[in-house]
Amino acid sequence: MIINWTRINNFFFITAIVYSCISTPNLLKNGEKRALGYRIEGKEVVFEFDVRDYQKASMDGTHNQLEFAHLNIEQVAVSGEFNDWSKEGWKMTQVEEHIYQLRKRLKEFDSKIEWQYKFVVNEKYWIEPPVEASNRVPLSNWDAKRHNFVLNLTQPKLIGNTTFFLKGHPNAKRIYLAGNFNKWHPREILMEKEENGWICRIDLEDGKYLYKFIVDDIWIEDPNNPLLEPNEYGGFNSVLLKGGNAVVFRLEAFQNARKVFLAADFNGWSTHTAPCTREGNAWVYRTSLPPGKYYYKYVVDGQWHLDPKNYLQEGDGRGNTNSVRYID
Repeated sequence: MIINWTRINNFFFITAIVYSCISTPNLLKNGEKRALGYRIEGKEVVFEFDVRDYQKASMDGTHNQLEFAHLNIEQVAVSGEFNDWSKEGWKMTQVEEHIYQLRKRLKEFDSKIEWQYKFVVNEKYWIEPPVEASNRVPLSNWDAKRHNFVLNLTQPKLIGNTTFFLKGHPNAKRIYLAGNFNKWHPREILMEKEENGWICRIDLEDGKYLYKFIVDDIWIEDPNNPLLEPNEYGGFNSVLLKGGNAVVFRLEAFQNARKVFLAADFNGWSTHTAPCTREGNAWVYRTSLPPGKYYYKYVVDGQWHLDPKNYLQEGDGRGNTNSVRYID
């Protein structure tokens, strides 16, 4: 959809609308969405406008169909938050018969990670992002029919003491890593494509971490990591135990229990953050702990229980008895 907007005191008023039919060959592959309108090359952002993405058009209020080319494109520009939505915008250069480009240095966008923008034709027509674009967002909460493009400047994270690798997925457009180490932000840790898969490196202290990969907006567990924990959405998170000692807590009892959690001094005696998983005839919880002395109990279907196979027990001075475990 092509929108002719008038901008007055930072408000936009529609004066004419052109709707376009999108050509799918350049936008879709096996139904997958991908970011359109820009790419990042080295230290530059390359904005790209391909007129073939908009083949048909019609003027609002009429039934007349016309080719997009009949708009007689004289000029294409980029307009967005980064240039105060100027209708003149940043003028683009025609590099091929159907393609216009504009290159900008990444450091010109240092103030934030995401910017909204649009393409403007002839300083008059604002181009509506195609439905197939994964970087398409509603104009506002009160106007969900019109949209902007989003420029996301997240760069692959390749420096850190911990490596994450996802094998395969050669046709994926973008893959992110998310976990409890970044509050599960879905577009913060971008992975880089290699010959056999995707990689990133981040700094993590010793401890236990939950994570997933986000492959073109689809959340998946790490297929090469057998350590999983159930999550609140009925699925699983992959588990990384870094540094310290890999420790396994096993409760070989309560075969008919529905839910079992480990509550301990190292997790603040939480009754819901350390779920045990069923492995054979035992409920199992894996974590990583530095050497020391630890107190713990199991919470079985809401009821607190000592470890029946651990004779080491101590009172806490408040009338409670806990199981004790030493990690060397």
